[in-house]
Amino acid sequence: MSCCDAQVGALKILREMCTSKRVCVTLKQFGGIMSLIDLLQDTDKQVQGLAAEVISQLSRLSAARRMLRVHNGIKRLVSAL
Repeated sequence: MSCCDAQVGALKILREMCTSKRVCVTLKQFGGIMSLIDLLQDTDKQVQGLAAEVISQLSRLSAARRMLRVHNGIKRLVSAL
């Protein structure tokens, strides 16, 4: 299994788990938003897309939306399009 395959697998799991608000809060508390923002610049388009999906679920939290704005997450989301 390559590194990219592992990232894709992990992001797919996160995408499913982030349907729970509790998981979203925990992911935010442990710095997951910053890691996801970084993944938006990955060379693999599938990784970028999955990271964007997880970010969209996290954005239900106002604190997560603030972090996205402060850390250029919105700009990186647009660039990933």
